[in-house]
Formats: sequence, structure tokens, C-alpha cells
Amino acid sequence: MRRALLLFCVLGVLGVTGLFGVELLLRWRDPVGYRNLKVCRTLKPGITRDELYKVLGDPVSTVVVRERTLVYFKTASIAATRIHAEIQESTGRVLSLYRSETLLWKMDD
Repeated sequence: MRRALLLFCVLGVLGVTGLFGVELLLRWRDPVGYRNLKVCRTLKPGITRDELYKVLGDPVSTVVVRERTLVYFKTASIAATRIHAEIQESTGRVLSLYRSETLLWKMDD
């Protein structure tokens, strides 16, 4: 009985340590993506394209659709999708910001 309990405890500690180790390894290999995930929650509605680029860095991909630009930023590999924003070309204002698949905020047109 004691051996089984000891084995259970050892395996539990190794499992938890392994999970934290994987998390630390992913953060170490992709610090910019993790920083962007954390920082994008601080961005407020009404920011401009330049302010967005200053905080999240240059976009990794850009798509133009009907006078609006979708920009995608570097995101941690564990996120479901990239951080992306919709920018109105004529004003340079950010209309909406998505963190992974979650809409953080959207401005009314």
C-alpha cells in the first residue's frame, strides 16, 4: 500500500513538473508571442494604427478588404488563432481587436 502511494506521489510530482516545464519552454522559445497575448488586453478602443504597431510590433500578415485592413500579429504558438485587428484605411483607426478567437473590443462605425 505504501509503495503504491509513494509511486502515485512521485508520478504526480513528475507530471506537474513536466507541465510547468513545457509551459516555460514555450515561453522561452516565443517571448514576443506571449508578450503580445498579455499586452493586447491593455489596448483601449480608439487607438491608431501607429499606436497598435508600436505596442504589438509589425504585423506578420496583412489583408485589405473594402477599405479596411486586417492585420495579424505574432502570437504564442498555443493560441487558437493569431492576434488580429481591423483598421479603417481612411482614418487609420483600429475598429476591432481580437485576441485569439476572442473579440476584445469593437468600435461603432
